[in-house]
Amino acid sequence: MPGPGCILDTQNRIIYANALFCHFFKEKQAALAGKEVGRFFGSFLGKKKNNKIISCITENKKVVFGNKNKTGLHLHIQRTPVALKKYEALQVLSFTTSSKRAGKNTEKKSASNIPVFLAEAEVPERMLRRVLESADISFALIDRKMRLTSFNPNAVALSYLAEGVSLRPGASLLEIAGKKTLDKFLPQIRRAFKGEHVSLQMRYENKNESPFYLDIVFRPILSEKKTTEYVCVTATDISAITRAQDPEKQVIEQLTGTLEKIREGFFTVDDNWVVTYWNRMARLLTNIPKEKVLGRDIRKVFSEVREPDLFSKYEEAARESKPLRFQHHNAKTGRTYDTQAYPVKNGLAVFFREITSQKLGDQLLKEAKERYDIVAKATSDVIWDWNLVTDELYWGEGFFKQYGHPYDNGFNNVQSWTENIHPDDREKVMTSVREVITNASSGNWEAEYNFRKHSGEYVKVYDRGYLICDKNGRPTRMIGSMQDITLQKEQENKLRELNSSLHKRADELSRSNSDLEQFAYVASHDLQEPLRMISSFIQLLEKKYGDRLDEDARQYIRFAVEGADRMKRLILDLLEYSRVRSSNRDFQLCPLNETVAGVLSALGQRIEECGAVITTGELPVVSANKSQMFQLFQNLVSNALKYRSSRAPVIGISCTDQNDSWQFAVSDNGIGIDSRYFEKIFVIFQRLHNKNEYSGTGIGLTICKSIVEHHGGHIRVESEPGKGSTFYFKIRKQR
Repeated sequence: MPGPGCILDTQNRIIYANALFCHFFKEKQAALAGKEVGRFFGSFLGKKKNNKIISCITENKKVVFGNKNKTGLHLHIQRTPVALKKYEALQVLSFTTSSKRAGKNTEKKSASNIPVFLAEAEVPERMLRRVLESADISFALIDRKMRLTSFNPNAVALSYLAEGVSLRPGASLLEIAGKKTLDKFLPQIRRAFKGEHVSLQMRYENKNESPFYLDIVFRPILSEKKTTEYVCVTATDISAITRAQDPEKQVIEQLTGTLEKIREGFFTVDDNWVVTYWNRMARLLTNIPKEKVLGRDIRKVFSEVREPDLFSKYEEAARESKPLRFQHHNAKTGRTYDTQAYPVKNGLAVFFREITSQKLGDQLLKEAKERYDIVAKATSDVIWDWNLVTDELYWGEGFFKQYGHPYDNGFNNVQSWTENIHPDDREKVMTSVREVITNASSGNWEAEYNFRKHSGEYVKVYDRGYLICDKNGRPTRMIGSMQDITLQKEQENKLRELNSSLHKRADELSRSNSDLEQFAYVASHDLQEPLRMISSFIQLLEKKYGDRLDEDARQYIRFAVEGADRMKRLILDLLEYSRVRSSNRDFQLCPLNETVAGVLSALGQRIEECGAVITTGELPVVSANKSQMFQLFQNLVSNALKYRSSRAPVIGISCTDQNDSWQFAVSDNGIGIDSRYFEKIFVIFQRLHNKNEYSGTGIGLTICKSIVEHHGGHIRVESEPGKGSTFYFKIRKQR
């Protein structure tokens, strides 16, 4: 309190009086403590004036009275309630003075009438601090070195809101506020240090609210030597009072606050195109702060905009005195704006908003439709767009070309479409459409039905659509395409008939093969008996009449016996082949290392005679027919021994894992095979050599192929003449 003042408790008792109060009333601090304020003023001023004091306390009225000594000084008393933790409510009585001259009260600066003293240690520091922290006004002290010595919390908040500065105790004002801000208040501070009371009112902008007004007072604080050692700065928010005094200003500020909150850019220019207002969104959309645009010609501000149409539109709106709406694209920034210009008194008001994303979306939609139209022409699809709100139906150009309906035949609603669906299909199609619209989450619709062309002919179509909903999930559109599939359906029917015919022929062929296999088995079995009889009788003939026959006759008998033996081997091989072809899939776990060991044991004498070297890798256990696996390896190893070169046979048996199957390899260093015969060697009864060179029936590899295929695999050979051969075959793994 820079003037006389005291603090009262809830019982209106004085708990503190400052030095100026004590000086004015000629009382000491200790004598005042605990006195009821009414009695004190009553004894000092009299009963009548005491009632005024009580009225000030209870009704918060301003009271004016003269002092006891008739000096002509008058006190102006004002009550301020203060909330503290220790007390329910304290009251501060503050006093200002005036002198009475020529029948008028003329206010003087308190420094000219009442000396102000620094109250050092006259009040507990924590009490003074609580009062300052709780006061509604902002308070700060500045020393002669222009340093901030103390301040209350309200000053911290208000200084940041008004000037954007942060207060720090002990820091210089220049350091805290900067030269630009300090220059606003430096003259007033200097005048206060000379002993004057100085006040000024300031208007401040608020980013998101209306402007606010402050009453800032600079008061000198005197030392005991009556020199000003501090300046007390107080700031009070007087926005409500200022607006109440000027209703028009209040309306303008409310309007300004609204314009600062809208999501559109807004600015105003006068008749000379000078910018007079620039809102927050305009700053964000253009990246231009209002300091760089207010008071300047808008055409110079946007000198980088090379589209003359922009300002010609503004000029047109001003010239015609009518609102004008247009879109503007800034080539430099790549942004597009929707702009509305409104003529106003002495100028122009402009709203604008960015629609870059919207324009891009529209462009993409347009391009997508154009692409779809092109694709539709290339694929003979007909596009359609059904507005579910208005029931309007748009057909692409291809619809009228493909189905012959004229453009002006009323094909613009759903009814025109449903009327041309075949009666047998109509209910089914419409039910499926309604289900998709009702259950909007499904989204996709499709149907096949017969559709009537303008000629009356029905064609088969495949129709599909995609449902579009608004943000509330309500279906609004369905976009789709219709395709004529008549030819496709005819081809499908023909293909179905062909497949049926092929299945029938396959069944007939299967039965024929089965009959042939059965015939081969029976024939080979039945042929063995007469063949044995022929062989036996020839041998008896040679034994009984051999000494009577000449050499030619005996040679003929040998030819007959050899022919019978070959015939017997051929029949046995044919019988074995038919068994492989007709046997059931009697599969069981078969350890192939054991199978190969059995084969090598059975061929042991031949292996020894040839001096063959046979190596066997680690072979798996497979699900297979054991006897057929034995025959498969036996045939391949036998061939390797038979078709050997002049060198000792070297035979290798190995296996590799190929995910879902095993691949086996049987290799040798024999005479090899020309690539021309890779397929021929697996054909029944096909031989590559004369029977006098290599014995055999030519059916061994055919049986191998049949066994491998019976196990779901295939067999092949890799070979070069003189470099040996490798037979590869695969068998599927057990599942």
